[in-house]
Amino acid sequence: MVGGGLYLITNPLRENGELVVAVGWAESDYWAHRVFELPFRGDLTPPAAQWRPPSLAFLGRPVNLSFGTITKFEDTLKVPKKVFMVSASYRWTDGAFICVSVRGNDGLTYMYASNEPQPDDGPVAIEIRLPEAKRGLFDRLLRRPSG
Repeated sequence: MVGGGLYLITNPLRENGELVVAVGWAESDYWAHRVFELPFRGDLTPPAAQWRPPSLAFLGRPVNLSFGTITKFEDTLKVPKKVFMVSASYRWTDGAFICVSVRGNDGLTYMYASNEPQPDDGPVAIEIRLPEAKRGLFDRLLRRPSG
């Protein structure tokens, strides 16, 4: 955790040594574990939110990150060779619902708490995938000696 609901998402299985693959935000540590850790083995009762969603205006996204706004926005971005998809995640061991994800353009994924999100539902987590060229910068920061 970086602070304020921000997380560096790593993939220790990457062969080329680039550990950080994304920057994430979650409204609580609970939601960070539930959506970013696989497999999630914890309780399915979420606590109250700790942090408000960040503004993604600097990435050209709407200020309102509700399910209805994001699905409409991402669907209207007719960017060639990009995928817009809404999907749900479930736990393999017992079929428990984890989240609904809206995989948008430019490596952004928004996660929502309900298996039937309403248009006004806000995200519980957001993942911003780093382009390959940016990943090394975060890896160097993580490996910097402390002290």
